[in-house]
Amino acid sequence: MRNKLIFRADGNADIGLGHLYRLLGFHSLISQMDHYFITRKSSLIHFFPNDIEILFCPESIEKEIEWIKEVFPASESIIVADGYHFDFKYQSELKSLGYKLIIIDDFIQEKYASNVILNPAPISATMDFKGIEVFGIDHALLRTEFIEISKLNRKPREIKNCFISFGGSDLNKISIKVSQMLLEENKFEELHVLAGISVENELKAQIGSRNNVFIHKNLNANQLISVMQKCEIAIVPSSTISYEVLCCGLFVISGTYVDNQNLIYNGLLERNLIFGLGDFNKIKKLNLIEAIDKIIELSQSKQNVYLENQKKFFHGQQKENLNNLISSLR
Repeated sequence: MRNKLIFRADGNADIGLGHLYRLLGFHSLISQMDHYFITRKSSLIHFFPNDIEILFCPESIEKEIEWIKEVFPASESIIVADGYHFDFKYQSELKSLGYKLIIIDDFIQEKYASNVILNPAPISATMDFKGIEVFGIDHALLRTEFIEISKLNRKPREIKNCFISFGGSDLNKISIKVSQMLLEENKFEELHVLAGISVENELKAQIGSRNNVFIHKNLNANQLISVMQKCEIAIVPSSTISYEVLCCGLFVISGTYVDNQNLIYNGLLERNLIFGLGDFNKIKKLNLIEAIDKIIELSQSKQNVYLENQKKFFHGQQKENLNNLISSLR
């Protein structure tokens, strides 16, 4: 019986925090096992809950595998890895040592050696893989708090406030561009911006003395939910944050700014879960305002249709599904 569940991801201002947040979600859902979180010392972990046991691995992939071998007995361990540097060679070496391995991947690669591929995008399996393929929202890596909030009823309401977030790094400063467009149009009573590491000071300078724009940072899950629940519309990329605002019942305007968001974006768009804007790097104010107006003009019955469709996909069953997946490997 394997009783050690090892989560492996990195995250910082350069590569973003998405891999860490996804595995924090996974970590919060799995019970009855010993949990360990492995990351590099260069990772940002200030937002981790205090009860997570964090171990720092060597910076080199080759040394990392030897280190894992010394610290965790293969026959007792399941490794969940999220990151693009965990390639076929890395997977093969861990498998050859006897570890059970789950790879989280929002691309579709040509080759995997893992026992399980878990792709959070709402797509169908498209490859010949000798293992378990898990795709889609039913196995979304959401923190427990978001799964619980997704079980609540969703009701039509007047559109007043907007939530904006473009990830933990936001290197392209898209939240700055979007905020400026909205400030020029005065469409909302309040704007709530979850600030990335690189844009906080610039956002503060941008809003100046305005008292209806609120900048948030370093929020835990419950604090983030509280901010989201103050809003009716969210403008976010098609990544983990899009799933989180959908759990909270917001009307979601979404797009992409990096290639690994394309699968989630297309899947959400096909399922009528978002109002799509395409590439956020090329965003135009006209298109953004048209999407906002489309939501504002929805009748109560059309709001209901959208919210009921959300509930079909974000139904609160992800925890049970992921626990069943882990049980199949033990």
